[in-house]
Amino acid sequence: MTRLGLTSLLAATLAWSPRATASPWAPTLEVGLSLGLPAGINTGLGLWAGRLGVRAWGCYLGPAIHGVQLGAGFDFAGERTSNAVMLIVGYSRLTFGEWAYGGVAYDLRTDLGFFFELGMTVGYGSFSSPQLHLQLGYLWHTDLY
Repeated sequence: MTRLGLTSLLAATLAWSPRATASPWAPTLEVGLSLGLPAGINTGLGLWAGRLGVRAWGCYLGPAIHGVQLGAGFDFAGERTSNAVMLIVGYSRLTFGEWAYGGVAYDLRTDLGFFFELGMTVGYGSFSSPQLHLQLGYLWHTDLY
């Protein structure tokens, strides 16, 4: 083997990782549960392709408590832990009022699935604007390829 061939083989070996063999746009599915807006107790479904993703949260516990939230995000630092900025819109009806909102949130999901979202929303309804937005929960995630 020539010196150039050995150098190329060594460089390729050092650069290889299991993640590098998959497409950078390979889809990832998320399914989870959270506490917080929009409905107090929520179920969620998300789909990410590379660093871009969408997620929906919601729950219906009767006419007095229900809500839905949609978000689109960009993961700016994640390999095993996801750090994303999310643009969110939603509607929440709780026993003490209702709130239609839009805003921005920081979204953290660990490789173990624990999830935290903190943001600021503006909107209209029974509450003053702006409002603090918070969710805590668990998101199971898996690659779809």
